[in-house]
Amino acid sequence: MKLNICFSTQDNLLTRELSLLSEVVAQSQAAEDVVTWSLDSKLADNRLLASLLKVFRDSDPMKIICPQLDQIAGFSTFKLNPEIANKQVKEIEADIAADSLFPSVLKVPLSYLLDELVCNMQQHSGCSEGSVFAGINPRSNCLDVIVADHGITIYGSYVNAGKYLEYVSESPAEALSLAKDGFSTKNRPDAENRGYGISSNARMVVEGLNGSFSIISGSAVYLYSQKTGQQIIGSSDYFEWCGTTVIARIPLEVPPHFSFYNYIS
Repeated sequence: MKLNICFSTQDNLLTRELSLLSEVVAQSQAAEDVVTWSLDSKLADNRLLASLLKVFRDSDPMKIICPQLDQIAGFSTFKLNPEIANKQVKEIEADIAADSLFPSVLKVPLSYLLDELVCNMQQHSGCSEGSVFAGINPRSNCLDVIVADHGITIYGSYVNAGKYLEYVSESPAEALSLAKDGFSTKNRPDAENRGYGISSNARMVVEGLNGSFSIISGSAVYLYSQKTGQQIIGSSDYFEWCGTTVIARIPLEVPPHFSFYNYIS
């Protein structure tokens, strides 16, 4: 089966990218044989969407063929060993900071975002590798960030820890709702309401920087922007994402009154 994947427009709210991604994922998972993806030039230039496709492709590389995804600038996969992960994240931050379009005021917020989300992968995903993409899109004038794993999902993390099961029930969407509100799976009083680092990072990206913040975890999707508010969608009848992927789109025009310290706990 061959899918010719076309992408003609961009949307600073991520909705167009995520809509196309869901279509491709659903069709690929429904296919009974090996799927070959062919990306049009506009899609290949959209590194955020190409990176999301690569995350999904890498979860089942024997079923999906797409050599175009093997060399994406700004995309890294590394061991979640703390020393290795920290070194890789610092290299990613340095590469972004060297871009002439990157405003220095975003240096600390980017570091906080990446450190928190990669730390969450180490603590909650149950897998040994994680992927990070960070890149500036001159067309949208935004910094795009992806932090992804192929682990047990947010729902699986609650089940594995045996916490909040009366709220989670059998619903990945309910688990994602708890996580975005900061309810932790850790058995430490000081960790309560810190959760997965989702709450503070989402607020910083959306409320502080006028960006968009999304999560795909198993069969649940979280979308947050100032225009659309917060939405959680259960996609169990449509597709099943392997692991957890966090996506942030941050405008390079930083609001003049933004303060990073309003969003850290």
